[in-house]
Amino acid sequence: MKTLRSSIKFFISVILISSLLLVQSCSKDSSGPEEKPPDIPPESSFLMDFEFFTSQDTTGGVNSDGRLKNHLLSYQNWGHAAFNVLFWNTFITIGLAVPVAAFLESFRHEPVQQSNGKWLWSYSFKVFNITHTAKLYGSISNDGTEWEMYISKAGVYTDFLWYEGNADLPGTHGTWTVYNKPDDPTPLLLIEWHRDVSAATADI
Repeated sequence: MKTLRSSIKFFISVILISSLLLVQSCSKDSSGPEEKPPDIPPESSFLMDFEFFTSQDTTGGVNSDGRLKNHLLSYQNWGHAAFNVLFWNTFITIGLAVPVAAFLESFRHEPVQQSNGKWLWSYSFKVFNITHTAKLYGSISNDGTEWEMYISKAGVYTDFLWYEGNADLPGTHGTWTVYNKPDDPTPLLLIEWHRDVSAATADI
């Protein structure tokens, strides 16, 4: 009789412990945070915003005391800044058309997490009507995010690391190292970028 009672108690104990472990496991799975991909650094980390120069008044205006502002100086400052932005964007979009096009296209695609924990954005894009493929890898660490862009052109080059970079987790600053071209993979540019989301400002 005692043996039967002991067996029943043991059996009930096993069921209770198993149930408790199952409930804890389910609770952990349902309440745990879902792993999300890192945010790609903003477009402003490569391109400068030219809209400012098409919407601002460059005539100088009038001071609070009623006197005219220095129209010439105002125009020269505006022109100097506009020229620098235009030069940079032209250099980036024409001189580095392929890697920049690959970067801008990445925002239109969803990533897939890899077995090593990295996230992969993989897609095709065209530059001058020529199809290329891109593989953008992003990973998260305690220090922020890290990025690598590999680009291929059928029959010409495969998985060329055209640029790599890093950013802080909020996406307020970071760097890019851009390499010259597949047959000359030497560093070409080091870009350091910042942005202030609340003030809607950015700089390269």
